[in-house]
Amino acid sequence: MDKALAAMGMVVVAIDFRQSPQHHYPDSVADVNFALRWLRANASKFNASPRIVGVFGSSSSGHLVLLNGLRPSDPRYAALPLAGVSPDSASPDYIIVAYPLSDPLGRRAYNQQAGNNAALKGFDIYFSPAGSLQEGNPQLILDRHESVKLPPILLLQGSADGNGPEMQQRFAASYRAAGGKIQLELLPGAPHNFVNTAGANLDRALGLMRAFIAQQLAGQ
Repeated sequence: MDKALAAMGMVVVAIDFRQSPQHHYPDSVADVNFALRWLRANASKFNASPRIVGVFGSSSSGHLVLLNGLRPSDPRYAALPLAGVSPDSASPDYIIVAYPLSDPLGRRAYNQQAGNNAALKGFDIYFSPAGSLQEGNPQLILDRHESVKLPPILLLQGSADGNGPEMQQRFAASYRAAGGKIQLELLPGAPHNFVNTAGANLDRALGLMRAFIAQQLAGQ
């Protein structure tokens, strides 16, 4: 997918973030925040423009992307220092997410009902100490009417993903109610992780991404 996006003429940077049992929320959110600030500060080295930087994340990385979109200057998220770079530079100009963890509390409840103990263990390790699951929750951030940034979002969701469609519809409604622009696209028959598999679902997703990115560039 990264190569397909780069073939459209964009500079694409794939970043790493900490996800071992020793690292909890918001460590990985801070890694993504640092990467966004670093990329904007160094974009010219890659023949790219710092004026418009978009982000993409799927599933759990979609959660990290959404949090940084909503709260780019949060001191916890901007905790990793980068000399001479403003925390505001972490604010993405647009967001693309595929089946994101937009409501970790709702996703945990789904896994509990499904008896997915491995997923539950992962939730409880990452969202520690108690209360992190509610605090670092994009859906609840909107429901609490926090003061947030609202960059335009393209949200891709497969209809065959058992733990997603209703959650994403609820998030999209809350995002619009907060004043943000969000394009929710439901891909019929697409399962979880469809962007990692070549085929018709990925091809359609790439087409939607291309059109959305073109709209953002035109707006700039």
